[in-house]
Amino acid sequence: MDGFRFNDLERMTFVGIYFSAVSCAFSEAVEDIEVTFIPEDGQAFVALLEQILVSQQSGSGQTHEGQLVHRFKNLDGDEEAAFLVCERLGGIKMTLVSGVEGTDNLSGSELGGMSVCISREDTRTLTDAFSSCTSPTN
Repeated sequence: MDGFRFNDLERMTFVGIYFSAVSCAFSEAVEDIEVTFIPEDGQAFVALLEQILVSQQSGSGQTHEGQLVHRFKNLDGDEEAAFLVCERLGGIKMTLVSGVEGTDNLSGSELGGMSVCISREDTRTLTDAFSSCTSPTN
């Protein structure tokens, strides 16, 4: 799995974001989350990141409380999960949530989720790298 360390704008600490064509993980000193998915879900994550970078959430895409959302099956644990992105603190907040069966409450932490907030420049770096490993030609 490839990865980067970025400054989290909310926590004021470094966080690790790791990814492959079929998995993604967020890690911090005392907290982490990892999900596994089909390649099309990785492509959907990249599409959400691209969309949030290009627009000010112009209304396209499925939204939940101002966030762009992609729901998917976490193959590690066989449960429903979600990837959420929104603009925050001059950067981009990304949340991975697992265990979301039958709920519309996608706020994150109370459902076994974790959020990281990184600069737009760091989000572009992450998006470019994640895109190269999830492209259908790989």
